[in-house]
Amino acid sequence: GRDLDYTSSSVDHSIDEAEKTLSVAEARLKQAEANRENAEGDFKRYANLLEKEVISKQKYESIKLSYELSREELNVAMREVERAKVFVMKSKDSKKLVRAKESELLALTKSLNQLKEILQQVDINIGYTKVSAPSDGIILKKVSEPGEVVTPGGVIGVMINPEDIHIRTYVPEKYIGKISLNMQADVFNDAYPDKPFS
Repeated sequence: GRDLDYTSSSVDHSIDEAEKTLSVAEARLKQAEANRENAEGDFKRYANLLEKEVISKQKYESIKLSYELSREELNVAMREVERAKVFVMKSKDSKKLVRAKESELLALTKSLNQLKEILQQVDINIGYTKVSAPSDGIILKKVSEPGEVVTPGGVIGVMINPEDIHIRTYVPEKYIGKISLNMQADVFNDAYPDKPFS
């Protein structure tokens, strides 16, 4: 009796884990569907722009690749949902067949290992979406937008370090003899003719 109760409790746990696995797989499927839909929209829009010769072939190929990858990710997510549904069904069947406990726990272990691998891949993929600046500074210009696919080594923005700013100016030749090192001067520029820089 006690062994049967323990086995029944273990099977209940298996059902709970299987349903959680299915929930995770369904959430990934929804995300994959949304990603594929967005990628398809971008692909159609860029295909139209390519026909009008508004964008380069390279930009179009990049968008096309993103679209194809999103379709493959959707297929993988669909297969994961199907596997998770089978896992739920098997777990529930094992409730009726308590003696199948060992094989069901083995399936649970395999499923959890798959989830760990998926979570590791998700962490890696999230890492790819983060860009760190090499130093502190100020962003002067944003070249790429969030969500845009950037080619390896592509420019996403222009940043300056205020500590490294310097000014190059010119002095008429007749005044060069009157200048000494570390001498203070007022420098005028065309943008602000009434506001000299000291």
